[in-house]
Amino acid sequence: MAESGGRAPGEIVVRLSVPGAGDLRGIAADLARKVAEHLQMGPPEALAGAVEQLASEVGGGTAEIEFLFRRRGGALSVEARSEGRTAESRHPLPA
Repeated sequence: MAESGGRAPGEIVVRLSVPGAGDLRGIAADLARKVAEHLQMGPPEALAGAVEQLASEVGGGTAEIEFLFRRRGGALSVEARSEGRTAESRHPLPA
């Protein structure tokens, strides 16, 4: 499930939960591409690849992986959580 809203203008907060295994896990990379395009961050595949890497770091089973995309200062923070494991990457936003 993805959610956002009720935030200050320009603030981004998107939360997405996907299965840890199977075809639906790819939705997280698809969302990352859309976020990168929306924010004009450069090649969308770069953010999608980072999300796949985060999923590999925290996943490994069938438990859900929760992703949180949010703006932190001049960067987009992407955090992945699953079964007590957490990984984060930060990506500069265009000025």
